[in-house]
Amino acid sequence: LVMDLDVKLSDALLGATYKIKSYDDTPIEIKIPEGVKFGDILRLKEKGIPGANRGRTGDILIAVQIKTPSKLSNKAKKLIEELKNEGI
Repeated sequence: LVMDLDVKLSDALLGATYKIKSYDDTPIEIKIPEGVKFGDILRLKEKGIPGANRGRTGDILIAVQIKTPSKLSNKAKKLIEELKNEGI
């Protein structure tokens, strides 16, 4: 089972926990690791479709998609400028 997950930029940088639903709508928590990159694949072992591979439950592969804001507040711009000056 493969899916995309939109992650906020701040969550990609600092790490976070997201809730997703499995194929049968069962809620699953997934930990987004600090420093995750666009396109990274996260694996949830044995949380996919039952019987997918020789009778065992398959995995869920999650492709990380990092959302970037289209508009920033003045405060956010200043904070990002500070990060830029830090080399981030």
